[in-house]
Amino acid sequence: MPVLKKCKSCNGEMFFASDGETVCKHCGETMVTRDGKFVLSTEEAEAKEAKETIKAKEANTVAKEYGKRQVVITDVQMPFWSMVVFMVKASIAFIPAFIILAIIYATVGFVLFK
Repeated sequence: MPVLKKCKSCNGEMFFASDGETVCKHCGETMVTRDGKFVLSTEEAEAKEAKETIKAKEANTVAKEYGKRQVVITDVQMPFWSMVVFMVKASIAFIPAFIILAIIYATVGFVLFK
C-alpha cells in the first residue's frame, strides 16, 4: 500500500511503495525504499553494494589463503531490558564460577607449596 512521505532531497511530498525504487515527482530523485523507509538514492545504493562486493571478495581471498573466514561484528541490536537481564544473569553466573576457580587455585597452591 503506498504511503505519503517527504523526499530526502527536496522535502516534497510523494507516495512510495513499501519496497523498491520510487521517483520524486518534484525533483526527479530516485529513492530506494525498504520496509516503508527511505534507504538510499539509487546511486548511493549501487556504490554501497559495489563496496560491499569488493570487501566480500577480499574476505574470500583471505579465507582461501589462511583456510578460515574472518568475522567482524559491527553492531548488536538488543532491547535495553533484554540487555539488563543478560547482564544480571552473567553477574549471577560469575559467583559459582569464581568459587570453583578459588577452590582450584587453593588446591593447586596447597599441593605445590606443601
